Amino acid sequence: MLPVFGIILSILITEVTTCHFVCKVLKTYSFNSHYHAYHVKQVAERPVPIMICGQENFLDHHILSLYSVSDFDLIPLKYHLPEF
Repeated sequence: MLPVFGIILSILITEVTTCHFVCKVLKTYSFNSHYHAYHVKQVAERPVPIMICGQENFLDHHILSLYSVSDFDLIPLKYHLPEF
């Protein structure tokens, strides 16, 4: 099972200690072992898939970068993601 990545568009604060993230969902295709990165693509469908989730729904709380290599996008990992 592949992880789901997204681009944070907005952060909603609903209470003093509660926040939600509005994210544009990316499609994850595979793991590229050469780059140690996930091959992802921004979904071209309209309307763009949006997900609202709380911080407890994130598997990893570290910021990751999105890089374009040739005709595909990669999200490299700094370490191994735990199984979910």
